[in-house]
Amino acid sequence: MLSVLSALKKRENAILESPTGTGKTLCLLCASISYVVDILEKKGHFNENINISENNKNISLEFGKSNESVPKKVVANEFPKIIYASRTHSQLKQVIKELKNVYFIKNNEKYKLLTTILGSRDQLCVHNINYNYKGTLLNNMCKRTRKNGECIYHNGLKYLYKLKHLFTTPMDIETLSEIGKGNSVGQNIHFCPFYATREIQNECHIILLPYNYLFEESTRKILKLNLENSIIIIDEGHNIENVAEEAVSFKLKDTDLNLFLEALKATLTILEKVNEIDKEIKDKINIDELFILNRSINALITWLHNLQLEKNEKKKIKEKHKIYQGKQIFEIFEKNSINITKDNFDNFNNLLTAMIELLNKYTNDFKLSQMDVKNINRFIASIDHVKKAFWDII
Repeated sequence: MLSVLSALKKRENAILESPTGTGKTLCLLCASISYVVDILEKKGHFNENINISENNKNISLEFGKSNESVPKKVVANEFPKIIYASRTHSQLKQVIKELKNVYFIKNNEKYKLLTTILGSRDQLCVHNINYNYKGTLLNNMCKRTRKNGECIYHNGLKYLYKLKHLFTTPMDIETLSEIGKGNSVGQNIHFCPFYATREIQNECHIILLPYNYLFEESTRKILKLNLENSIIIIDEGHNIENVAEEAVSFKLKDTDLNLFLEALKATLTILEKVNEIDKEIKDKINIDELFILNRSINALITWLHNLQLEKNEKKKIKEKHKIYQGKQIFEIFEKNSINITKDNFDNFNNLLTAMIELLNKYTNDFKLSQMDVKNINRFIASIDHVKKAFWDII
């Protein structure tokens, strides 16, 4: 605990080791939360003074009445928030049990420290669509449902300011989902846990998450996770190297690219039919660029087929494959007439975004698209996969 406080006060990084069963998690939580509470108290946030004193042998927390009769409201960026990361949500569930034993959390009526846990849409969506869709397909169905105002849970977010008291008690994703559905005893409320956690995290003192969220830039952007002025604790980081490596890597299979070509054809089919009536889409999608993209993807497939692929048991990849460093990719593209470069990447990225928007917009119009929703969703997923893969190159 002394080592944690020392690192926090000096604003240093620390690698700490403790045997199993020594209360490591509780120690990390108590020390970091006490440090944050000390800062909040000095800014007049509580009616008690919490003075942290330390020596070589022990640490003491002293409580005394503050001269301030009314606590001041503290803006989020005036104090460091604690981001506690572990490998999985199952491990975070154990962390939450320990967190509930911390003095400042147990006395939530007085200290009102806010805690949230971040998860994926797959884990936190409580709408019925979650039973039928996952991943990219769920993301797109969620977007359509929200746009049409058909999600009672997302509509309930307008009352989130009334629900902040719920976040003074640490919750795992299962508990949070049940409360969002309106199944909590004494709570007649409905709200979307996925968007609620994103909205409230900026006000929270403690944020819990799996640590792959920290390393994946795209995930941080989706969750609006700001690491500035944060105490970042990575617990149980045994496979952190693999997670970091995966965060800056991408995979492309010829099956993904073939499906992407089908998505291109679907885009052209719909575009031809709405070209005269949807001027907004017409301005966003240039047909000539679609044909250039089609040639580039075909060239990429040809290049893949000509490669000498092999299995590598050490990398634990089942398929035959070949690994390249990111900096080599654009050189390979140039040599093989694959017209995707650093200079035109933004245009390429915007084109893929517009394709997804077009397919989303006309998903339910079968007479126009001549495609069922399932196929269009597959096409959207393939475009999104290619989009994310190439984004990782940059």
